[in-house]
Amino acid sequence: HLINARFPSPGPDTFDAVGARGLSDAEPAVYAAAYDRVKELRELAGADRWMTTSIMEYTAQWYERTQTGAYGAGNYDVAAVSFGYGDIVEYYNNQLDRDGNPRAPLPVGEINVSNTAKQWARWYPGGDACNVDADCPYSTGGTRAGELIPGQAAAGLTQSCQPHPNGTAFGNICSNFDDDAAALVTSPAATPAFAPTEYRFCTDDRVGTYAWCHRFDEGDSYREIVRNTQEQYERQYVFTNFRRYRRSFSLGGYVFGRLVGRQYNTLQAIFQNLLFLYQQDPEYRETTGNFGFDDHFLATADIMDFYNRVISQPGLGSFRWDPGFERYIRSNEDPDVASELSLPFGMARYPFSEYQQTLSGITRIELIGTFFEKVFTMQMLTARGWTSSYTRDVPFWTNYYDLFPVEVEEMFRGFIVQQPEATAPRVRCGSGTFPNCDDPELVFMDFYRGDCTDGPDSPTCRESAEERFDSLPVVDPGSIQTLQFYATIFALGSLPVFYDTRFQNQMYVCIEGRGDCFEFGPTDVEYEPGLTTVDESDYVTYEATRFGRTFVARNTEPQIGTPEAIPPGFALVRELKELNFIVEALQRFRGDFDTAGAPYSFDNLLPEDLERLAAVGYTIPASTGDVDAEIQRTQSRLVSLEGFNFALIDLLGRFRIAGYFGL
Repeated sequence: HLINARFPSPGPDTFDAVGARGLSDAEPAVYAAAYDRVKELRELAGADRWMTTSIMEYTAQWYERTQTGAYGAGNYDVAAVSFGYGDIVEYYNNQLDRDGNPRAPLPVGEINVSNTAKQWARWYPGGDACNVDADCPYSTGGTRAGELIPGQAAAGLTQSCQPHPNGTAFGNICSNFDDDAAALVTSPAATPAFAPTEYRFCTDDRVGTYAWCHRFDEGDSYREIVRNTQEQYERQYVFTNFRRYRRSFSLGGYVFGRLVGRQYNTLQAIFQNLLFLYQQDPEYRETTGNFGFDDHFLATADIMDFYNRVISQPGLGSFRWDPGFERYIRSNEDPDVASELSLPFGMARYPFSEYQQTLSGITRIELIGTFFEKVFTMQMLTARGWTSSYTRDVPFWTNYYDLFPVEVEEMFRGFIVQQPEATAPRVRCGSGTFPNCDDPELVFMDFYRGDCTDGPDSPTCRESAEERFDSLPVVDPGSIQTLQFYATIFALGSLPVFYDTRFQNQMYVCIEGRGDCFEFGPTDVEYEPGLTTVDESDYVTYEATRFGRTFVARNTEPQIGTPEAIPPGFALVRELKELNFIVEALQRFRGDFDTAGAPYSFDNLLPEDLERLAAVGYTIPASTGDVDAEIQRTQSRLVSLEGFNFALIDLLGRFRIAGYFGL
């Protein structure tokens, strides 16, 4: 309490300089720096050593930093043992400060262990039949009054004869200690002379069913728990992802014992518990402050951002600026190689796992790469009814899409179509002349759009993360086609689109020279010829001349009350069409085809080429070398997307993956 009062954690709203809902562009870095500074001061002051009241707590960081008192027991441990073995409990004497000096009573909400004295009282069960107070053993005149602790009677914590709660026909019974202690506080605004001491507590069978009841969590609010979990993930990288001569080191031990077991289970329970309380306790929606609804909801949005951070984590190494794609692209695994941007160990992670060499070590994993982390994190975003074990509670059959539909769709569009500008981190350079970036700082985007129920123009609806962070250069985390497939499978299998389960990646394949086209969805159905007359904003076609195939993808209406989001299938086919046109225009410009003009001349382009180049916002480079590089770049991207396109269609056709229910 004393450390909290001296070093309060800053709130993000304080750093909202432009007045928009939430932080954007430069604001998150300023907020993060201020937060990290306060975090450092709190740690130096010893907050980590005093944030738990029990030696049985498992903290998110280092066990050695836990201080539980001179005898190895925390306040809760002392209270639990005292009650269990001696029927003795604590209560606050609100007329004394912590050192026992007289003072004016404080309001109930301000009473805590740092400013108020605690005293002991004898606990009693109650329930005996009685006619007068003296019939009760723990009344001031009762048979066991001698067992009462001095001061207890003055606090009013003695038995009295009360009417039976079931009515006068049942007579009277002796009061119990818990009811008598609760009666000390008459209202939330009261300043009682005495008040009960309460500890937050849950048993082992409730671990994971309450958002605040977990091993390996840490924090005095839900957002702080999420922040500390993220910090744990980052700080323990060198200990959890590297063998370091451990015999039992394994992929399964890391993923299920550490990543999921100690981190993701906590985050998933926070999300599930938010939905439970929202549904079952309407009054909870109005609660504020730490562990209130606002804190709970924003913590869930923080979890979504953290998951994207893991999935979009770039690999350590050297990066070069690609002017065509307008992003930094990893060019070497060694961060010490001369480059325009270097992301060393600590800022970035190894993307792929490594195994030991020699015949006896080829099955012994030495380093666990982020590939596996990204796969399981995608699953956390989309998994429905996630629970680490069977408990008395049935989790809600829901996922993050149901709470953040537009945000999750934007994220998975970036994952599936490999559009890093939609999900990848940005970089802020401490010095250097662009594109040379010295003293870099990675800036990960936050996706929460706010309240968009009144439409995208509502003052409570934020721009997309891609728009808000557009001023900072993108760091491409790299393309792994297997992750594209995982993202597609998780999205098609778990994102609910009830009005048409096929829309997300609805795609038609037309065989050139024939009039029939086939849709890969729940069933092969004949393609509607009339679709070609629909406005092109509703659909897009791409003719893959190398394969003799035509792809058609539909756009869809945005959900009511949400900003427009582009379906991944539509974005994929549209980019293929634009890339193919740019390649052909650049080749004509270079003079690859029979043209009357000289090579590398605008005279080789048709008027409609120039008009369309302007429409897609593409500018042909000035130098011949840059034109050749652009042809190579765009062709490489085109071939890669075409390959993924065909592989995706094969995947959909073979496994009949079409929608939420797998119909």
